[in-house]
Amino acid sequence: AISDKLGKRKSLIFGNICVSLAILSIILSTRLRHVIIANLLFAIGYTIKNLCESSLLHECIDNPQKANTLFSKISGKGSAFHYIFDAVSGITTGFLFVFNHYLPLFLCLFVCILTVLIAFSFEEYSEKKVKAKKLAKEKRFNLNYAKEIFASFSFIFQSQRLRALLLFSGLFAGLLTIRNTIASSLLTEIMLPEQYFGIMFALLQLVSCLGSVKQNYFHKKYRNKLLTHFSLKYSISMILLGIIVILKLPFIPTLVLVVLLYSIQYLVKGPYYILIQRYLNSFATPEISTKIYTISSII
Repeated sequence: AISDKLGKRKSLIFGNICVSLAILSIILSTRLRHVIIANLLFAIGYTIKNLCESSLLHECIDNPQKANTLFSKISGKGSAFHYIFDAVSGITTGFLFVFNHYLPLFLCLFVCILTVLIAFSFEEYSEKKVKAKKLAKEKRFNLNYAKEIFASFSFIFQSQRLRALLLFSGLFAGLLTIRNTIASSLLTEIMLPEQYFGIMFALLQLVSCLGSVKQNYFHKKYRNKLLTHFSLKYSISMILLGIIVILKLPFIPTLVLVVLLYSIQYLVKGPYYILIQRYLNSFATPEISTKIYTISSII
């Protein structure tokens, strides 16, 4: 509702401001309630960003025949830079934290403020017909708008392929979250010294960067079987990780196998986020794109 009312550009500005305020509240926090408020602001900010970023990019592509290919190519470049920046910041944060606990937080706040300024430089992009329609009928938070949202949701769930895709994205998001939860504890169980955690995850992020750059290769190779291949490789690697830890093999073989299986997971994760957005966009129009992303987030 907020993204429809404000438009995607203003919604992105609002979302990035929420994330910036969340970091600021953590810096200034002296009580638990401040951290709770920060997490609430994170939830609002990232939800709105996830709804608007991809759909705004998709709308800005003028070539309808190659829209999905160009979307994944541009998004792949952005994701590659993201993973590189994630790797560098992951390593440097540990050292900066030892030097001064607040220094990484202030740098994080600076980057968040930078994203707000970048969002201000965007222009609201939409086709002229869509703009005219919006001007003629401004969306308001009333009963008619609520009915319109539910009608859109009903229309989305009528598509069997889209319904299956949304269900898959929800289940796979759960799998990714489980892996993130157990990642560090698994390294602790195999007795890897904690000072190497940051370096290891930084290198794995570079593997995700490689996967992001090659996302179009994966799409062309597997076509409509891509999600099957990705989910099987990811699931089997998680099962094997569990078995390896249970077997309690010597440290070096265990570490090599864990790094190899983690690399497979990160190689899948990089292109997956781009390609799932590409597949969702193939069902989207400017009017319904945010609704599809809303349902995806809820699931």
